[in-house]
Amino acid sequence: MTSHELIFLTSEEVAMEIAKQIKEHRILLGQKQVDFAKKMGIPYATYQLFERTGKISFVRFLTILAAVGKKDLIFKGLELDDVEVVGIQAIRESQDKNRRQRVR
Repeated sequence: MTSHELIFLTSEEVAMEIAKQIKEHRILLGQKQVDFAKKMGIPYATYQLFERTGKISFVRFLTILAAVGKKDLIFKGLELDDVEVVGIQAIRESQDKNRRQRVR
């Protein structure tokens, strides 16, 4: 599937496509689900659910990507340098001000 085709998929469909490709990679390695999951330190049931539904926590997803040598893909296409960062102190001051106003 090309990146152009992925644009038109729902998030759930993208997750299933990724799970499908990870499964194909695991099979090419000749590993059973249980062995692949154990190698990554992921519970077998969790990995099994991922292959079936595409659902998994983001941290475990990163673990899977690392295991197949693709962890760097997360940063491709992200242009975080363009994001304007708002100071944490300014956010806290605003939250504190709102709290004080509600208490009165």
